[in-house]
Amino acid sequence: MSPTLLGGFPGGDVTARDDRPIDPREISSWDGTEALERLDRWAERWPARALEELPSARGAEATVLGDTHGDWPTVEWLAAQFLEGPRSTARWIALGDFVDRTPPSLPQGSLRNAMYLLSLKAAYPDRVTLLRGNHETQRRIPAGMASVADEARELWGVAPVAERVQDLFDRLPLAARTESGAYLAHAGFPMARSGDWRAELAAESERVLLEVVWNDVEGSPACGQRGIEQEPIRASNLETFLARSDCRVFLRGHDPDIAGQFRFDRRLLTVHSTRVFERAGLTLARLPLDGAVARLSASSLLRLPFPPLPTRRS
Repeated sequence: MSPTLLGGFPGGDVTARDDRPIDPREISSWDGTEALERLDRWAERWPARALEELPSARGAEATVLGDTHGDWPTVEWLAAQFLEGPRSTARWIALGDFVDRTPPSLPQGSLRNAMYLLSLKAAYPDRVTLLRGNHETQRRIPAGMASVADEARELWGVAPVAERVQDLFDRLPLAARTESGAYLAHAGFPMARSGDWRAELAAESERVLLEVVWNDVEGSPACGQRGIEQEPIRASNLETFLARSDCRVFLRGHDPDIAGQFRFDRRLLTVHSTRVFERAGLTLARLPLDGAVARLSASSLLRLPFPPLPTRRS
């Protein structure tokens, strides 16, 4: 592990667990059977659900990651800082898009990143929340990429591991809500103005999936450029949804063009956490889990330099 900006790894385990996270470097030494066995074991650790409700925790906060897109060295470094290290927080929330668009310098990066994040969820089931992004909903809304399948074939000749990874992606929540008043999702929220928004999420209609994992913010350069016709996120519909959900702020990923920007009277913040879009920087969010979050503040946003890439072994 490279020297860290905020502390060593690990600084002390704060949660009892029965399985260590994997080393992403190790999967090339496995065979396909071992990978499948690990995925089967991890699948037993959490139920399938569309919404994860996060309770209040006195004096605690969550660290929120944006898209990581196969950049497992950055994810591993961030885990050392904010999950397992001396600055560990109560929760760790990743907002989806774990795969595809892998940096060329990271062979099998999507597969390694997916396996590593799933192993973190298995090791810390009560502290790690992984949400689906549009790249984790390939079976329902194809994104035109198949990095995990291609990379599994590179390693093992066949790709049943990719199908099992997708099985686990399908079990991940679409969104999370904190008792402190934050809603979190990859891109957006159910737009319907009547009915139970939780039930809308649970039904996972194509319309709701597009709204939650594919939507854009009005005024972003990406808005209207993805080939999907739907109402973008505006101040008005955001205010309506926050009232429906009894929330006050929304944290999202999906859009590197507005990463690190507060919108709509500091009710919305977009973060991005991959060197694939290095121009967007490495941005995270800090989210209090105690009391009530009325607005996002400057202290809600954390900007860090990207860690160095690992030296490739000869």
